Amino acid sequence: SSGSRFLIGCDTTDGSSGRQSSVGSSGAWRTTPSHPLFRVSDVPVEMHAHFFSYKNGWYAVRSPINGGAPEIYINGDRGRASTGAGQAQGSTTLIDNSKVFATNQFANAVLYIWSGTGAGQARVINTNTSNTINVSSAWNVNPISADSEYVILGSNIWSSIGVSLSTTLPSQPLVSNGVVYFPQGENHNLWRIQHVAPNTYNSTNDGTTANRAHFLEKVFAPDGAQVWRGLNQAISNAVVAHADPQDWGTNLTFSSNITVGDRDHKITGLERYGDPEALWVFKDGEAPFRIIDDVPQQIPLREMEAVKSVNNGVAHEVGDVYLYFSLLNSVQRYFRNNLDDVGPNVDDGLQPAYQGPVVAMVSYPGRIYAAVDAESSGFNSIQVNNGFGWHPFYRSPIVGGTRIRNIAIQPIPGPTPDRLWVSEGP
Repeated sequence: SSGSRFLIGCDTTDGSSGRQSSVGSSGAWRTTPSHPLFRVSDVPVEMHAHFFSYKNGWYAVRSPINGGAPEIYINGDRGRASTGAGQAQGSTTLIDNSKVFATNQFANAVLYIWSGTGAGQARVINTNTSNTINVSSAWNVNPISADSEYVILGSNIWSSIGVSLSTTLPSQPLVSNGVVYFPQGENHNLWRIQHVAPNTYNSTNDGTTANRAHFLEKVFAPDGAQVWRGLNQAISNAVVAHADPQDWGTNLTFSSNITVGDRDHKITGLERYGDPEALWVFKDGEAPFRIIDDVPQQIPLREMEAVKSVNNGVAHEVGDVYLYFSLLNSVQRYFRNNLDDVGPNVDDGLQPAYQGPVVAMVSYPGRIYAAVDAESSGFNSIQVNNGFGWHPFYRSPIVGGTRIRNIAIQPIPGPTPDRLWVSEGP
């Protein structure tokens, strides 16, 4: 036939999936007796997903490893019940006219009324139309008012909220006073966002060049909450500072920098821990510090200086009364100046193909999950310790495959199981 066409390698045993179109046919495709063997896709870009909970919704920032603007996504969706003539909410429905859902795209996810009339109720979604969600059982209190705000949780669908950041995100975002702060490193100001309407977010820089951070943490001290930042500056390396929490319209104002340890050793993470709660600072070649009355106090574990690594302290978590943090290929457990190596490389350890630094941890009642980065030489995996030892929980599909860079647990209200999300590859 006349006209230019694409030539495609095909499998003739399956004639149901192939299509072809003539040039200039305005996109009209017709069935062909063949099944395409190949497809063209984007080049995969390695990402690091940073997960966070905000106003009861579940979000992730997909940050390219080699630079580029990170983009913010929401799991499921969020919105507000519609009111007015013809919009009466039924005993097993919620109507939101601001949405155009695909039919049943949220089936089996959970609808949670987190604010306003009917708040605190969670229901499994049976079906949905373009603007109506049908739930599994009747509401105790119908979400019949425009103040009834909801989130959809536990979905397999992620959607961009239309907000991008300036540069690669070096660490986790921080939520404080209804504002989400994003650390953008030593060369870019903090970025912040605020959810203001069902489908609307404000976003802006936070202050001047004084408001920069590589790490962020919020500490609930006896004298009130404080937002802490960590920086690895070129001149006075390894400093932290604190600021009082602020509402959306006011920039954070940080205190004078507090130098933590030797400037030759970089900060690798911040954590809140203790009773009363204090900021803890992890470094690549020094024992951790806790900040008491703006004075760094180092725990007496000098032997840690002999095992300097950029991965030390990158993973950290609090579980039960213990503080856990990564050290080389192990996890250290700290309590009252006692430090124990709890693996997963103790005893017989992991098989060689599974060994590598622990790069992320998350606690859950009765257990600790740890992501092990075998990089390009083995199986990246998640190991879980239930108090009796470490057990393999998940592994990357192939040796030298996509690297695991982060893990996080999404709480799901009601009887639906919580979810462990994994940032793996692109």
